[in-house]
Amino acid sequence: ASVEAASTVRSGALNGVASYSFIGNVVPLVEALGGFRSTAKVREIHSSFHCGEIVRSVARSPQWRGLRSLRLSDNPTPASAAEALFRAPHLKGLRELRLWVEGWTPRTASALAEGPLKGLRTLELFQSRLGDEDAEILASAPTLRGLRT
Repeated sequence: ASVEAASTVRSGALNGVASYSFIGNVVPLVEALGGFRSTAKVREIHSSFHCGEIVRSVARSPQWRGLRSLRLSDNPTPASAAEALFRAPHLKGLRELRLWVEGWTPRTASALAEGPLKGLRTLELFQSRLGDEDAEILASAPTLRGLRT
């Protein structure tokens, strides 16, 4: 599947696409897109499936640096994958993040609070079961002061 995905991306069939709404297992496609410079033009990803793997792929590849909106739902993302996303320097332009984080800890909250995501305007962490310490860490984070929702 990853060979097919890379072939599709190389063919130029996806050039100029600025937004993706994924259904099903698209991890090979997201991984393949992460290897191409043109991916920097993608502004949005929305998916309900394989969220943890998508988050890991986006966090790993600096080609996703143009991403402004990442909306992942109906499927949990492991805390370790979320922490990698929160620390990814190439995602500093992210404006909207909607994510279900499973296994949230104060370390996860610190990764978000101390990470480069200073441009976030919308943050939705649903079903993530944040504790009091997590809430305190996030509430006092200077990087999250620009949040509107």
